[in-house]
Amino acid sequence: MGRYLQLLVLFFLFSCGKEGRKVAEAQEKIAFRGIDIPHKMVAGDSLALKFEVDGGSDLVLLLEKSFGPSLIKPTFVGDLAVFSLPPEMLAQSGMYHWQLRASSQLLLRGHFEVLPNIETTASIETYFGPRGIRAGGGDFSMLFMVPLDAYDNPLPDGTLLRVHQLMDKGLKTISVTTKNGYAFQNLYSSDKAGRMLVNAAVHNVRSKELTSVVSPSNSVDFSIAYQRVHDFADGNQVVLFKTSPLRDRYGNQVADGTLVNFSIVDQRGARLKTQGTTLAGVATGRILHPTEASEWKVTAYVTGESKSNTMDLDFKTAVGDFKVAFSQGHRRAEIGPILGFMGQLVPDGLLITLHIRDANGKLIDTKTTHTYKGKASFDLPKRFYPGANYQLIFDTADIKKEFQVALTDNGLE
Repeated sequence: MGRYLQLLVLFFLFSCGKEGRKVAEAQEKIAFRGIDIPHKMVAGDSLALKFEVDGGSDLVLLLEKSFGPSLIKPTFVGDLAVFSLPPEMLAQSGMYHWQLRASSQLLLRGHFEVLPNIETTASIETYFGPRGIRAGGGDFSMLFMVPLDAYDNPLPDGTLLRVHQLMDKGLKTISVTTKNGYAFQNLYSSDKAGRMLVNAAVHNVRSKELTSVVSPSNSVDFSIAYQRVHDFADGNQVVLFKTSPLRDRYGNQVADGTLVNFSIVDQRGARLKTQGTTLAGVATGRILHPTEASEWKVTAYVTGESKSNTMDLDFKTAVGDFKVAFSQGHRRAEIGPILGFMGQLVPDGLLITLHIRDANGKLIDTKTTHTYKGKASFDLPKRFYPGANYQLIFDTADIKKEFQVALTDNGLE
């Protein structure tokens, strides 16, 4: 039995070895030679790779490119195998690698390069930005250019492009060359605000017009002034603050809409603020008169850029005096009529404050009200203020009146 198995194994090995020699002998019988194989061509052209082949069967050409591999079968003219590559297969520029194969056997390999078709320059892709820069020559917009042939291939390195720049009514032409398929040019601003217009050209192809807005640079210090109807602290009229025309250090008027903050500090250190935006370089801000005599110091700012002079603004009290009348038992106080600087009734809404202290001067309560038709009143009901001696201090328009009163139970409930 063992002897029989040994004979079977020897027969199997002998058969396999004989078959392998047949394949090798078949491979050795293939004779081939490449004819007229180019190394360079232009995108959009057709190509035929020709080989003299003797004894081969199932010939194919494996073509590898960036889009992936392709298998191409030949046409035969006698012993000549011709592999035709149509223009659409060779539209992309770059390196192509090919392999000539018979079944799984590699017979020959090589490569060729497809160059951009500079005779069919079709367009220029342009990218421009940022589209807003500052005047002064330190800021720039970049023009990025990719010239393309009719098959969307970037033109070869060294291709000359012309950049046209129109700024400050002056036209300038700049020459740049491509590298790695593209070119770029930094276009700097001038000292004058306005618009920068650019375009690019290669051969007879031109790009569209592109625009970058050159805005004024940071503003420089400026001055402010004010307008008002009178100098009384009536809490009714409006003070108008106005800047001089705001400009940058190159003399450009700042852009419309530039925010200006007007900061006000009074004699007590309290701060007020109003703001305005520029129009034709000038900003205005408005604020009501104070309700009491005040001394203002006003400064305007463009945040992070510039500031104005500090301006003094004084207001006189608008109320000379006022009357206070008490009801029986002093439970009700009638104030007014309060007259202004022309003998007129003060505007509605004038604040009146009442400070209530006990006989020892300790503050018990603070009440507020506002004038209506020049008058106001306070009620002191006994459920909140039991009968006793009180100190009442009335304060309006920075004028104070003090009364020592005895609240009795004959007044308001």
